[in-house]
Amino acid sequence: MKLKKKTLIYIFLVMSIIFVASNYEPVPELDNIIITSETEIDNNEVLQRYQIGNNEICQQDCKLYSEQNDVEYVTAIVRTWGQCNCRVIQ
Repeated sequence: MKLKKKTLIYIFLVMSIIFVASNYEPVPELDNIIITSETEIDNNEVLQRYQIGNNEICQQDCKLYSEQNDVEYVTAIVRTWGQCNCRVIQ
């Protein structure tokens, strides 16, 4: 039994499509969660838990949030004064 060249091309094309489709994995959805803290005033000084440029506390809180809510931690950064922008995968 001899296969024609056109038939081999079609078989190869179908097998390629099946291979690509079987390896397709959808991109996970990222969710932004804003964590805020209360502002305290002590000796005429405003105390904030999250301050711009100081991301360590924000990252720790975001990791703790992700562990407690069974989501995957991606990144966290302080975007505006007093707000921690936490990115997680649901």
